[in-house]
Amino acid sequence: MMWRAGDTSAALSAYCAHAGIPSIVFLPADKISLAQLVQPIANGALVLSIDTDFDGCMKLVKVSARLTTCLAQRAPL
Repeated sequence: MMWRAGDTSAALSAYCAHAGIPSIVFLPADKISLAQLVQPIANGALVLSIDTDFDGCMKLVKVSARLTTCLAQRAPL
């Protein structure tokens, strides 16, 4: 599960795909480029477009991470 856009979500979703690990990417709606959206989708990630900003996505990731076993991100919690 990750919340970053751009290189981080593309790289981590590619790693997850290669390793056979499911990945979920939270992205703020209408605040990213088409390329930032397409890259994790192309790597097989479940991409959720959320009507919030990056901070709002991070809040959702923190809540969701309590229910999962793995959280991947670049910035510290």
